[in-house]
Amino acid sequence: MARSAWPEPIKTPATGIVELRLSADGKKIGFKITVDKLLNPSQADLHLGPASQNGQVVVKLWPQGSAAGKRGEFTGVLVEGSFDAGDFVGPMTGSTMAEFIEESAPATRTSTCTPTTASTPRIRARATTVLGEIRGQLQ
Repeated sequence: MARSAWPEPIKTPATGIVELRLSADGKKIGFKITVDKLLNPSQADLHLGPASQNGQVVVKLWPQGSAAGKRGEFTGVLVEGSFDAGDFVGPMTGSTMAEFIEESAPATRTSTCTPTTASTPRIRARATTVLGEIRGQLQ
């Protein structure tokens, strides 16, 4: 299945950092997402695919459980936690952590995406998801 290119970047003052750490036993990856000036964050995911492509979601980082998106401008730690092979979705479902690491080893293969909810001026009662207000390749 062909993957489409990411939409054109939007202009935003928002920035973010994603930190990933593999556990000593190689079975979990701890993560921390810190953002600055992100407006109405709604989710954060890891995608697998080459740079500038809409890779498929392979790990949903946030929200989890009963957590919900945030309203207004947010600065600080958006989410901190860990995931293991049981958390893989999409093309990585059923894969091992070693397979995930092998697939994402080239830095250009794994990206993070933090969509936001933004109200549209034309349809005030409706909200739209801005695809990846902050997005970038893991290094």
